[in-house]
Amino acid sequence: MNKKKAQSNVHLIQLESYKAPTTVESNREDWVQFGEDNNFFKYLIDRFNNSTTNNSVINNISKLIYGRGIDATSIIQQRTIRLLITFLN
Repeated sequence: MNKKKAQSNVHLIQLESYKAPTTVESNREDWVQFGEDNNFFKYLIDRFNNSTTNNSVINNISKLIYGRGIDATSIIQQRTIRLLITFLN
């Protein structure tokens, strides 16, 4: 008799181990620094480029947000969307 091992779909995420970057406000500068050496965004880009899991999660979430795109069936809608895209670029 074959006994199959039950597979669990439960995944644990240990968010308590996450350390948010410190933000440092300075009266001398016109910007706020994020993380050590002000390189938090470089850190995020490196994680995206070098981690297949991180890359996949970010790409799939962005696909969920974007959905199937924007449909414009009338000329007025098409002109409005072109104007919006031109404005955003």
